[in-house]
Amino acid sequence: MRPGRPGPATLAVRHSLADLLDHAGLHRGDAVVCGVSGGGDSLALAAACVHAGLAVTTVTVDHRLQDGSDRVAARAAQQCRDLGATATVVTVDVDGPGEGPARAARYRALGEAADGRPVLVAHTADDDAEGLLLSLTRGSGTGSLAGLREITGDHPVVDAGASFLGRPLLAATRRQTRGSCAELGLGIWDDPHNEHPEILRSRVRHELLPVMREILGPRVDAALTRSARMLREDADLLDDQAAGALESAGVVPGDRLPVTVLADRPAPLRRRMLRDWLAGVAGPLTSVHLVRIDALVADWHGQGPVAVPHPDQPGPTIDVRRNTHRRVVRRRDGALETTHLRRLDTVTADNPEIPDHPFGDDISGILIDEPTLQRRVRELADEVSDRHRDAPEDLVLVCVLKGAAVFMSDFSRALSVPAQLEFMVVSSYGSGVESSGTVTIVKDLATDIAGRDVVIVEDIIDSGRTLSWLVKDLQGRGPKSLEVVALLRKPDRVVVDVECSALGFEVPDEFIVGYGLDYAERYRTLPWIGALRPEVYS
Repeated sequence: MRPGRPGPATLAVRHSLADLLDHAGLHRGDAVVCGVSGGGDSLALAAACVHAGLAVTTVTVDHRLQDGSDRVAARAAQQCRDLGATATVVTVDVDGPGEGPARAARYRALGEAADGRPVLVAHTADDDAEGLLLSLTRGSGTGSLAGLREITGDHPVVDAGASFLGRPLLAATRRQTRGSCAELGLGIWDDPHNEHPEILRSRVRHELLPVMREILGPRVDAALTRSARMLREDADLLDDQAAGALESAGVVPGDRLPVTVLADRPAPLRRRMLRDWLAGVAGPLTSVHLVRIDALVADWHGQGPVAVPHPDQPGPTIDVRRNTHRRVVRRRDGALETTHLRRLDTVTADNPEIPDHPFGDDISGILIDEPTLQRRVRELADEVSDRHRDAPEDLVLVCVLKGAAVFMSDFSRALSVPAQLEFMVVSSYGSGVESSGTVTIVKDLATDIAGRDVVIVEDIIDSGRTLSWLVKDLQGRGPKSLEVVALLRKPDRVVVDVECSALGFEVPDEFIVGYGLDYAERYRTLPWIGALRPEVYS
């Protein structure tokens, strides 16, 4: 250890470390691993840990992303040895560009090097303040706004072999860590990536926060950090209550979750219970997922299942239909359950075998042949039948004419539950091929659907505007439940996303005809679905 009386910055760093050692039950002589990049934060941490009498091993990870990174790593390791630590350099391969893959490789290396020991990293109060601002721009809840945990077992470092991850410097500032290095005579390496204008956190640090300090005063960083800590206390309380509620109800994560366990709880608690229930069963969940799953409890009107990420999906996504549709949460018989549904078929017009038909060369290719089409229609009917097996009254099937007439005919006959057929004509196309967005009911229902289970049978979802309008209109008529079954969907055309309880196929953005779909009242009678040549409708 370097001689000399410690200055105020070093004392602040040591005081912050002492709090974590007390909370974690670490004592003089205990072994820890410190992640050290060579920057001011991590060098100050290593020095404080050695001073506290811990058996310190520092690990410097060389990502090999910059020229001279090996020299930077070697210098950092040598400074740690001079402090009295055991120091090692680990070289890693980074799988892909960006911060995420580099971070993943670094944490994996730290966890493997720890081999059962705790890993300490040098996040500071400044990191908490920056994280709070970034989370605010994403519309995050308290879990993200609450900032970094001082001690956590839920982290990739732990997955890779560490006993826990500790962040001892959350009560210290970046100014104090850099000041401590100056007081101790340690040479700091400034990572040029931290100055990169394309990295959002860098812009928050170097552009946004200085303006906030100028306008709001120099203590704005401390205020943000204080807010993050208070939010953490609130979030921890709600998390504990959610876990306790599931445990007292005897609910095992992934098993059926009775709606009665959730129904009378406030929304923030319900959604945390849902998150805990899905832990290990689903992949990373966003607020969009949780709000939609929560609606199966708090706003139940017979809607279909909610798609969630698969457990092995590497990161969160809010694209809950196209990329994550295999694992779903659905409500059945008064309980929520998770299950796998058949992956949607995405088709392209590349089938050269076009059967004989009366429309000459108008068809450029077949997207869905007749056997595939009929098989999927039966599967859709089975899904709906299973959902309404115990319904006290006949289903009301609402067919949107004319396009859905053929689909309605085959679908209704494939149902294994009784159903009543009703028809509407709803138009937003006029005489063109582009949806106008102005909806007109040409023919309305002949039956009052109040108190009934209603299924809208739709041929194709294009922009989604017309169908969205129709759903709202029928919902206003007081049905017991309302859901949408659609045969086709053009994902590249969707403007208004409409939740479907069952969906047949996703198709490319081409002019689709056949199986009830037309252009200028032609092609409806084709028994398969094909793509129309552009010169026909251009």
